[in-house]
Amino acid sequence: MTTIVDIYCRVSTDDQENNTSLEGQEAEARDYCKEQGFIVGMVHKEVFTGFKYRERKKLLEMRQRYREGKIQGVVVRTLDRLSRAQAHVSILLEEMDYYGVTLYSVKEIIDNTPMGKFSRMVLAHFAEMEREKILDRTITGRVNKAKDGKIVSGRKLPYGWKWNNDTTKDFVVIDEERAAVLRQTAEEYASGSTFYAISTRLNSEGVPPAEGKVWYPDALRRVLTDSRLTGKNLKIFDKGTRGKQVTLLYTIPGVQTEIES
Repeated sequence: MTTIVDIYCRVSTDDQENNTSLEGQEAEARDYCKEQGFIVGMVHKEVFTGFKYRERKKLLEMRQRYREGKIQGVVVRTLDRLSRAQAHVSILLEEMDYYGVTLYSVKEIIDNTPMGKFSRMVLAHFAEMEREKILDRTITGRVNKAKDGKIVSGRKLPYGWKWNNDTTKDFVVIDEERAAVLRQTAEEYASGSTFYAISTRLNSEGVPPAEGKVWYPDALRRVLTDSRLTGKNLKIFDKGTRGKQVTLLYTIPGVQTEIES
């Protein structure tokens, strides 16, 4: 009997969490499915903290699919992509067992034997412990930087900005070359272009991406909706092209668009 599975990929909103990109997770999961002879039903990708599960729209969509009997398995790169809270992992695994759905991990050996179930709980426990360490490191690091009079930011500068001095990291200034990319992509999106179409154009023109080797639609969305640079609920266009919630994008002059919240 052919097994139909959904792939679930997640990257975190936490600055210091070791995030494998959504695209990287999908690629590894697809290779795993090919080796196991699984048929991929859908791929669910989202950016959300691993310490919540009720609020994750893509996770809810996948859960609904296995409740309806559309899939027989779920594939994740690692168990912590499913959740970083031990209690939530227990809830989700119990639910999968109830509906006859098997969880597969690309990087970890997970089975339904008593020892395998115990191993899953141990992995979930360590994932939760790591989450607490991440929070502690993040808070401590930001407090220490603030005490030293340094800029408190994330793990790297937002796309479109650069350090005035890369060595001393004294203050940030606009990176005019990347700012021009932001202005153009923001205008394209506001005019009705999709993230896929824009990322395809950027790649064809050889525009260096924010990270990695090529632009991906998900990566472009993250750049254009960076919460460190967006102003919430500020109306820019009286007659928007899409009629969705409007946000002010970036403090870089000339960069403004409407982004779906």
